[in-house]
Amino acid sequence: MLHVHAYFQFKNDEKVVFGFVIQDTKEELATVGVKFDMIDSFYSDFIKAADKRTVSKSIHSKKGDISFIKSDFSYLDTETKVEIYDIV
Repeated sequence: MLHVHAYFQFKNDEKVVFGFVIQDTKEELATVGVKFDMIDSFYSDFIKAADKRTVSKSIHSKKGDISFIKSDFSYLDTETKVEIYDIV
């Protein structure tokens, strides 16, 4: 198991790739001290000191009463020396 709160997860040991999907509301994130107005500010705080950082432009959509924002970023993890790619 990769993450206990994941709705969906996958892992490929041969290619050293894994992923999972987690759904959190802004209110749920605020209870653990994570607050942001826009996804771009979340990324800049989350990986602001990372080497080789790239962040895509956010894509906004709405389905019914629920708003969605999709963006991706990558950075070099200085501790493990591994490049991390993430999509949110």
